[in-house]
Amino acid sequence: MNRIRNIRFIQNRDIDKAQWDARIAASSNRLIYAESVYLDHMCPGWSALIAEDEESLMPLPVKSKLGINYAFQPPFTQQLGVFQIKNNTGSLHEFVEMATRNAPLIDLNFNYANDLLIGKKCCNYILDLSKPFDDLKKKFRKDLFTKAESHRLIYDNAHIDEAITSYIKEIFPRVKRLSLQAVNNFRSLCCYYENNGRIICRKIISRQNENLAFGLFLKDQNRIYGILSATSIKGRQAGANAYLLHEVIREYSGNQLIFDFEGSEIPGIKFYFEKFSPEPQPYTRVRINQLNLLQKSIYSIREFIRK
Repeated sequence: MNRIRNIRFIQNRDIDKAQWDARIAASSNRLIYAESVYLDHMCPGWSALIAEDEESLMPLPVKSKLGINYAFQPPFTQQLGVFQIKNNTGSLHEFVEMATRNAPLIDLNFNYANDLLIGKKCCNYILDLSKPFDDLKKKFRKDLFTKAESHRLIYDNAHIDEAITSYIKEIFPRVKRLSLQAVNNFRSLCCYYENNGRIICRKIISRQNENLAFGLFLKDQNRIYGILSATSIKGRQAGANAYLLHEVIREYSGNQLIFDFEGSEIPGIKFYFEKFSPEPQPYTRVRINQLNLLQKSIYSIREFIRK
C-alpha cells in the first residue's frame, strides 16, 4: 500500500529534489541530513513519505534483501524522521505506520523534534554559539584543556583528504557495519559541500609539526555539525581533540549558530562532551520488526540489516 490517509509513499525517481530542499529549508526542525544531496550520497535511491499538504515530509531510506524491504539509518547520518513546516506532532504515528507498510523492518533515528511515544531516547548535545566565547568558556570544565595547554598545540586549517585518511587509520577499524564505500561516499559529499562553502576542516599539530587531531564539520544556516574526528595516540596524550573543539567553538562564537556535538551512547564520550556544558537535545531510535512468523524465525533486525 502506498497511501495512508493523507501520506503518500514516493519513489526516488518521482521526487522533485528542488522542491524537496525548499520544504526542508522551510521546516521548523531542518537538519542537514535531510537535504537531497546528503541523502543522494549516503543512501542512493532513497524514497520519501510526504503529506498531501506537503508541509510534513520524511526521508525513507529503503533497501531490499531477499525480497524483504527494510529501512535503515544511513552512515554519517545521525537523525532523519519527519520534518515539518508547521508543528503537527499528531501525524507522527501515521508516518511511522506508513513507513512500516513499505518496510516491515525498520531501524531509524527520528529527529529531536519528533516527540514519539515509542523507541529509545538517544544522546545528543548542542551548544548555543551566539554568546561571546569568554562566556561560553566559563562553563567549560577546568580540567578539559590541562594537557593541551602544557603541549602548546597549534590550530590550523586542514584538507578533507587529510581528515578522512586519518579517520580511516584511527577510527574506521573500530566502527562496526561501516564500509569503505560509505566513507568514500561521505568524502564525495564533503567535496560537494566544500565547493559551496559549507565545510569546516581543521587540525591540531604539535610544535614538531606532527598531525595530532583532525575535525571535519558540516555547516548550514543554523548549525555546525561535528560529523567526523580522528585523533592519533600522541594526540590523545596531548588532549588535542579537546583543544580542537575549543578552537572551533572560539572561531565561530558570537554567531547565530548551534554547535552540534552529534552525541554518543558511549559513556566515556558522553562524559567528555558534557565537559563543554552543552544542552541535551535527545532524538529517538525506532526499531520495528513486522516480519511474519516464518521470517521472524529466520531473521532479526540485528542479523538482517548489515552493510
